[in-house]
Amino acid sequence: MGKWGRFAGRIQDGNIHSYMRGNNKKIVFYDDIDRIEFLKRCDRFAKQYDSKVLEFVLMDNHVHLQVETKELSPMMTSLIMSYVEWYNFRHEISDKLFKSPFNSSCKFSDEWAIDSMIYILKNPVKAKICPNAADYKWSSYGFHFNGNSPLKRFIEVDTSLVDNYFGSKDLFDEAIRVYDRSNPALMIYPNEVKIDSVKKKTPAHLRMENGIFFEALPTSELCQELNRELNGRNLFTISKEEQEEIVLKLFRNTRASFRQLSRLTNLNYDYVRRICGCKGHLAKK
Repeated sequence: MGKWGRFAGRIQDGNIHSYMRGNNKKIVFYDDIDRIEFLKRCDRFAKQYDSKVLEFVLMDNHVHLQVETKELSPMMTSLIMSYVEWYNFRHEISDKLFKSPFNSSCKFSDEWAIDSMIYILKNPVKAKICPNAADYKWSSYGFHFNGNSPLKRFIEVDTSLVDNYFGSKDLFDEAIRVYDRSNPALMIYPNEVKIDSVKKKTPAHLRMENGIFFEALPTSELCQELNRELNGRNLFTISKEEQEEIVLKLFRNTRASFRQLSRLTNLNYDYVRRICGCKGHLAKK
């Protein structure tokens, strides 16, 4: 079997939507340094494999990429392996970062490809991170119609298909605003909660106290709070007692949900609940 033989069943050539998720829903971007490094490596390997990045969005625990390529698996595998190696070295861990290998869907017409790209840009809005796609920094939205996104320093994006299709930024913005897939269960949220009218699960972006739901702290802000608590220490090398103390402090002092704390710290969800429940109860006495 050749080097890429195990990917023989995956379409390698075309306009392709590719996406990858954090293993066990873990956070894959702790700060802007992580995000910028991912974009730089994405740009490098896209060019190495004579591919074009058409759209992207970096969420807290997953990534969407729309690419035009003839070598999808070599490009994506090189990107993932390179970033994971850098990430583990930076954070002093040795763990499987992404759920393997990655998912992809080839778009066989311009209309289908454009639908996919609007879906990518709408992800932060659907995830309730921001009211408009323009408000989210870590996507390719700001590249369209000669936008001045600061991310242009790190990655090149070919926006010609979408820009030529809509012709104006106003029509482009309106298309994003009204976009709504008929089956919301297909939407990939950063918390990976799928809408289910039967189970009625509590979305991970909400926190409930005393029977009342309210918005949890955005994960980007929670990462900043975590860094302040760590004060230069490494989350993955401090003692168990120190980890518990930080988790409890974040739970008490922010609007973080159990799911957010679990994914941010890579601790088991039930373990986080016990920390916040038992120790939080004792702390109030």
